[in-house]
Amino acid sequence: MIIVKDVCSFAELRCREDVNCNKNINIRFWWLHSLADGRYEGYEEVICLPQEVLFQALHKTGYKRKLLSISQTIPAKIEFRSRKNLKDIISRPRIRHKFTKFLEQKLNWENYERFVLYDDFLPYSFLFDGYTPYGPGVSGGIILHGQSNLNTAYYGIHT
Repeated sequence: MIIVKDVCSFAELRCREDVNCNKNINIRFWWLHSLADGRYEGYEEVICLPQEVLFQALHKTGYKRKLLSISQTIPAKIEFRSRKNLKDIISRPRIRHKFTKFLEQKLNWENYERFVLYDDFLPYSFLFDGYTPYGPGVSGGIILHGQSNLNTAYYGIHT
């Protein structure tokens, strides 16, 4: 589960079992930045906490804890083959927020392993190809509608 993110940096929280069947909480942080040639580089840090030790420490604080189980499905990877529109999105915080929220909420299709995005001729928009374990899937577009007013503009998907 992604717990904090923006386009280039994020933290991921996962509960994992080690080889001795002990549950651990893994928190993985990524700090990335874009290079001039369209590649990314950065740092990754992983913190591993034994779940029981963490829960005991939380219990001592007096805070109530709530647990939520979610499916262990792995979200599809998103690959950008063209980066002009992505760079334009990153440079505009409001559009960046709309785009990342859209990807998180609308591009989480079951049985898809990855989506490859290409720049569309429209600003802030993309064409995409989806891939399942069995081969190519749906193709379409991710379009920012209402660009005349970026405050009310919204993303839509077209297949």
